[in-house]
Amino acid sequence: MRMNNYITTTDVHVAGEPIRVIHINALFNLKDTMEGYQQVLNRPTNQSNWKRLLEEPRGHSEMRLCFITPPVSENADVGILFKDIEKDIPLLTHGLVGVVTVLAETMGIIKDNYILDHLDGQCCVSVDFNDADEKVTEVRVQEEATFIQKDVVMEGSSLDLVAVNGNKMAILNASDVNVTLGIEDMNVLKAKSNKIFEQISEVELSHILFYEINSEGEHPILTIDRIGHIDRSPFSGTAGFIAYLYGEGDVSESNSYSPVKNFLGHIVDARILDVEKETIRIETKGVGYITGLHRFVIDATDPLKDGFLVK
Repeated sequence: MRMNNYITTTDVHVAGEPIRVIHINALFNLKDTMEGYQQVLNRPTNQSNWKRLLEEPRGHSEMRLCFITPPVSENADVGILFKDIEKDIPLLTHGLVGVVTVLAETMGIIKDNYILDHLDGQCCVSVDFNDADEKVTEVRVQEEATFIQKDVVMEGSSLDLVAVNGNKMAILNASDVNVTLGIEDMNVLKAKSNKIFEQISEVELSHILFYEINSEGEHPILTIDRIGHIDRSPFSGTAGFIAYLYGEGDVSESNSYSPVKNFLGHIVDARILDVEKETIRIETKGVGYITGLHRFVIDATDPLKDGFLVK
């Protein structure tokens, strides 16, 4: 076979959740908006390539893609777009950590603060870089959370609806389920999350966050998205959960960080920067680890074609 169709990616894990980063060299075809780049990426021929990178044998059902594009704003460093196995998706907090890790450690773009263009505007991500080790030692992301509705009662359970950077999530105590997750517990939580997604149809939820209080007084969390993806990283739920704890009076504005642990024992540190009217500004921090530099071959004669999923 003459191999003439390659896609190069950098894989990163952030607190256990993978992100596959692709740098799109679009200098020959610059766009004025992030929507313009998204339209190019979603052309049928390109969509087929992304499907091949997300599904097996190259990917898996939990993989997400992040595209780095040229910026569309004068003050931005790059643009970013995200995709999962089904569709385009909003910002992923762990994805932001992964992107700046790739920019600093593999592309030599080293800054204290990165400004990233995305579909809904811009975000700023702060980085500590160790010059001696040539490694990112800490990444800090600021997020904004607001309560949509508190104490919603559904089938005997009380839940709160919180918006984080525009993404809406439901938060509830999984008192009847063990969040440390055996197979039976996982199935119960998935079934429960499906009912919540269906019954709160007037609010387009992106995630449902379950938490419990264990014997050590900790609050392990687990987040599930609309396609049944259970996040291995606590990043997607941390800001919303910290906002919920603030509403319960369990945390306050502070210069010190509070650890948020998920069901796998992965930890993200977070603190409340300030509260203004209904907006709670939260800073989360973590580290990304590059796990692979890949050169994938796309072969049109491969009988597996675009790949397959094992669920």
